[in-house]
Order: sequence, then structure tokens, then C-alpha cells
Amino acid sequence: METKYQFFLFDWDGCLARTLPVWMQVFREVSSEYGKHPSDQELAAHLGDWEMPRDLGITDTEGFFKKSIALARPRLLEVELYDGALELLKALKASGHKIALLSSSVRSVLETGLAHNGLTDIFDVVLAAEDVTEHKPHPEVILKGLAALDADPHRAVMIGDSDKDLLAARNAGVDSVLFYPPEHKILYDLGQLRALGPAHVVGSFAELQRFFGV
Repeated sequence: METKYQFFLFDWDGCLARTLPVWMQVFREVSSEYGKHPSDQELAAHLGDWEMPRDLGITDTEGFFKKSIALARPRLLEVELYDGALELLKALKASGHKIALLSSSVRSVLETGLAHNGLTDIFDVVLAAEDVTEHKPHPEVILKGLAALDADPHRAVMIGDSDKDLLAARNAGVDSVLFYPPEHKILYDLGQLRALGPAHVVGSFAELQRFFGV
């Protein structure tokens, strides 16, 4: 059965790309420089959150992220996509759907990952941290993505892995799908994420492609 969706909005970190282990390790190392030693669960709860340093008790927000990005950039050169992600993106593109990448990562880091995985030209719209003043779960990046695609919100869907993605979608009035592979079980509580109302939960991109029928 053909999907009702025409516009597909993807998150990057922990959704299309296996970047979470890199960012977790980087934030762990940088936090230790400031004398802080957050748990994996604490770090996972703040991924994609530009208020992370403050919430961890670190006042040097600018320095924290400057150090983190410098450490992460060379490591992200070798980050791969989740299995089936490229196939889904190509299938959506080939079938005439519009696809956008809506990320909280800075553009320079995002472009590194896109180039490494041959995705530089596949998205119709790419929005990064610099393109918004409010980050997820605020709906700004989704609303800007919809506007850039000239999209009907009722025919759009946000695919993400975190509470911030699901909340941003809900706040923007669009459906969401939760990507929850087995390795995310140690980071995110599935029950808490389900409570945010995703239209569907998938554990792989092959499952997601079947769900969308492309």
C-alpha cells in the first residue's frame, strides 16, 4: 500500500548515522576536563541539547562545544550509516518523494558525514544548528524544513531517534516515526519514547522501508 507521506524529514545523529558512540565518548572526555563525569544515561539525555554543559554543571558552554567539535570532527570521518539507510533514501528519491535532513549538529560537522557517506546531493533540504535560533524539541527546524519543501504538514513525517525529535514533530503538528535499533536500548527508555506518540516504532531501516512501502 502506498504511503500517505510525501515529505520525509530525517534526523542525522543516531538516526541515519551511527554517530552516538563518537559523541558520547567526546562529551565524556571533554566533561572530564571540567571535572565532571556524567553517566551514559545522563549524556544520552542531553544529546542534541545545546544546554548540555550548563545542565552538567559546566559554565564554559562555548569552550565545551569548541573542544567537543574539534575532537569529534576527525572521528566522524569514519562514521557509517545504519544498515539500510542509504537504500531507503535512494528509494524515496527515486519514487519522487521529497527528503530533508534536519539536524542539531553544526553544518561543518554535518557536511563531513554527508560527504563521507556519499549523501552530499541526495537531500532536497539540509538544515543545521546555524539555521535556527531554537533547537529541538522546539519545532523551528521542522517548520523551516516544511516551508523550504513547500510541504503539507499532514503529508510529512519526522524520522528520529530521540525524545527531542518526537517532541519537535508533535510541536510542529507532523507525524513522527521512532528509529529504535537494539543498541539504543542502553541509552533510551522505549516506554518514555512511546509515550510521546510516534506513529510507528522501527528497529531497522529495512523495517522502515516496508512501513513506507517504497
